[in-house]
Amino acid sequence: MNAPAGRAAAAVLAMLSLAACSSPPTTTQVAVDFHRVGVVSVAADEFTQRRVGARERDDERKVRSIAPWGVDRAYEAQLAGAVQLALAATPVLAAHPYPEFAGLNDPSNPYLQPGFWAYRGDPTAAAVRAYCADNQLDAVVVATRSVDDDVLGGTYHPLAGAGVYAHGGTTLLHLSAALSLLDCATGRPLETHRVASGNAFAASHGYPVRELPTAYTSKEMTQWSADDEAHVKQALIDLPADAWVQTLNGMVHPEAPVIFGRTMLPNS
Repeated sequence: MNAPAGRAAAAVLAMLSLAACSSPPTTTQVAVDFHRVGVVSVAADEFTQRRVGARERDDERKVRSIAPWGVDRAYEAQLAGAVQLALAATPVLAAHPYPEFAGLNDPSNPYLQPGFWAYRGDPTAAAVRAYCADNQLDAVVVATRSVDDDVLGGTYHPLAGAGVYAHGGTTLLHLSAALSLLDCATGRPLETHRVASGNAFAASHGYPVRELPTAYTSKEMTQWSADDEAHVKQALIDLPADAWVQTLNGMVHPEAPVIFGRTMLPNS
């Protein structure tokens, strides 16, 4: 190689090396320094009962508050275990400002469509940084209500959050949610992933889902008995139990293979 060509090649290698050195750290690299991680769930304070008929316009949707059921508190306990497994960090459960966290990934306009759901920006970041400072945190894991296309019935109607869905003689319990890993240094998400279950039936639909007896959609929620409510509550709590660690591992260990719905980490 002649001298000019050699110098040109060396210059190219130097620029490539500089670019590699200046590239931002990956989520995996940043997460190594997370020792105290806040755990927040605002994904299941409302419950939707939805019945879709044979025609697209035959769509009946009713919503009720299920905050007294304490599903989000149960999800936070599950998330705490996921933080220990995926991040090897200490999970911290502390009171949080509900409106700011609940609106983390809300739609930017009144239309309940998947394409409009995204991170809300600076107001949320400020609330996250304050929450982190108050609780001496390095990061926060937040589960929020999300929205997905109706892959269950093949319609264009969106499915959001927790609920039961009836179509074609089948009733399904679903949880459409997003999981965000927020860096306390900036108050902004490092990653936001759809909560996806390793359960084979749920995985085929893209989010945690299970079949329920048709009685849960054939009668109004106001007609459910105490036993009906207890059954749905427990089923909803159990629904994403295997999904949190699977989803969090996908953020911080994207290179790890998934075998039979389980992320295989080096020491697992």
